[in-house]
Amino acid sequence: MRLLRWTVVLWLLAAAAFTSAALIDVMSNLHWGYEPKDIWIGLLMIAFGGAFWVFATIMGEIVLSISRRLYGPEPAGPPEG
Repeated sequence: MRLLRWTVVLWLLAAAAFTSAALIDVMSNLHWGYEPKDIWIGLLMIAFGGAFWVFATIMGEIVLSISRRLYGPEPAGPPEG
């Protein structure tokens, strides 16, 4: 689950950087190659990343809840052996 969260964080950072670069290019006319539609694409990428984060978090909680119901709570101490 931790890998998934970091992947989504990296996705959101990359999308934010892309969107910021497109916004700066379009507003200041620097001719970096971005078009106004690239801003909307970046915003959609950010929205998709956020929605995926919420979905993954909810699914993780559901799976954890089912696991605890089936196998009991997590052990509190060190493993016996």
